[in-house]
Amino acid sequence: MGKLRIGIIGCGSIARVKHVRALLQFPDRCEITALADMQPAAAYSLRKDLLPGAKVYEDFEELLNDPSVDAVHICTPNHSHCEIAVKALNAGKHVMCEKPMAESYADACRMVEAAKKNQRKLTVGYQNRFRDDSQAVHAAALAGDLGEIYYAKAHATRRKKGPHMGPLPLDGGAGRRAADRYRHPRHRPRPVVYG
Repeated sequence: MGKLRIGIIGCGSIARVKHVRALLQFPDRCEITALADMQPAAAYSLRKDLLPGAKVYEDFEELLNDPSVDAVHICTPNHSHCEIAVKALNAGKHVMCEKPMAESYADACRMVEAAKKNQRKLTVGYQNRFRDDSQAVHAAALAGDLGEIYYAKAHATRRKKGPHMGPLPLDGGAGRRAADRYRHPRHRPRPVVYG
């Protein structure tokens, strides 16, 4: 199998700082071939700074029609994740979606069904489950080192608020994702990749 050819949809800070920099660490496995953003200046800036060979699309659907793209990373505002993911999967692309997966259970189900129907992989960036500290707590709980777990509390902080969502309440958003890392070990969270 050759390199996985990736398109980035949404070229803001999460794409630039996290996704692109992580993907560039694996030049033998993947290459970023295309960028799309509804604010073209963001895509052109990312290409200029880090990805001189990437094509730039002003409309993500044009990127989805590009046969030289095998998979996409969706790095757009939360409300757009479902629409873009379903269209990408229907276009035959594998999808890595930034968290949260969708704004509703029904939208998440639509994404999963599109992945199954098109036999494509769909995953969501819940990377914190694989952090060393998360894995250590999980292993200790599985080994019984923490006794019977009947209550857990998680806390998450963020340097700055996202441009589209305001401050993050701890009863949802980042707090909910932090709590997800420490579920009871009998309910062993595992990465879910459909395809």
